[in-house]
Amino acid sequence: MSVTTAHYLSLLKVELRDLLEDISIVEDQLRKRFEAAEISSYVYRENDVVLRREMESIENFLPLIDAIRPDLYKDTELLVPVLLAELGIQLKRNGGPEAVVELVKRKMLKLSEFLRTLDS
Repeated sequence: MSVTTAHYLSLLKVELRDLLEDISIVEDQLRKRFEAAEISSYVYRENDVVLRREMESIENFLPLIDAIRPDLYKDTELLVPVLLAELGIQLKRNGGPEAVVELVKRKMLKLSEFLRTLDS
């Protein structure tokens, strides 16, 4: 098994859980702004729905990462497109927000770069 791809997948799950926490913080701030009457009920509900759908999409992606066999990929350059394709399929199937692709892609690319620097 490729340690690099297995390590990458483990780190990706950590990063995505961190992203979920970040979105949760934004959601809490949104709620506080609503409670302080800084934003309307309509704005609160609309934004809350988007944030919850983003979180749900990321949570649904985590089991797909677990299903990947790292030994089938010699490096992350081959793995990342597969993961992004799986995410895209999942989002289309579940009607998830497309912004999730960009959020997750940024995490993936940063991890790839980080692991490349370790190999140097």
